[in-house]
Amino acid sequence: METLARRQSFEGYFDGHADIFELVIKGKTAPPVPDFFGGTDELKEKIWYTLLCIGYLETKLTEEKEVWELIVEKANAWLESTLAGLVGANRVSEVKGIIYEEAKRYLK
Repeated sequence: METLARRQSFEGYFDGHADIFELVIKGKTAPPVPDFFGGTDELKEKIWYTLLCIGYLETKLTEEKEVWELIVEKANAWLESTLAGLVGANRVSEVKGIIYEEAKRYLK
């Protein structure tokens, strides 16, 4: 939990630091970034890593929700704002849901 809290940016996204992948997906490298949305590769990675981290917190640390809920709230605010700029406000929930489901596949 502390690792994720330290890796969240001021804006709310998570970067692709190796210690995140060791914790979240038990691997040394990130799973491939899906291409369900536009933007630069760097922005796609931030979106992907952020959703991997949110998925981890929501599925693996459910009992600690009081500890991480503000982290997820901040991450979701960044995601929604960023995705709205990429896909339009009317598609944010749809696109976010697709990417989130893809991220959860790596958390099993």
